[in-house]
Amino acid sequence: MIRFEKFQHSYYQQVCDFLIEINKENNYHNNWNWARFEWMYEHPLTNKELLNEMGLWFDDNHLVGAALWVRL
Repeated sequence: MIRFEKFQHSYYQQVCDFLIEINKENNYHNNWNWARFEWMYEHPLTNKELLNEMGLWFDDNHLVGAALWVRL
């Protein structure tokens, strides 16, 4: 069953792993790789209070989709 959750810091590694996985076979998603997510997440101007506005979709406990963005 697919469920939606707001991003929490505890999901950080799952998001990185998800981005690595979707870029393994091809680079269609090369604008959203794990390095860009890490840069965005750690950027000093990132408003950490708004990170939970990002959305994640899970099938059981497997991350299958993400809406990632940042507001500075």
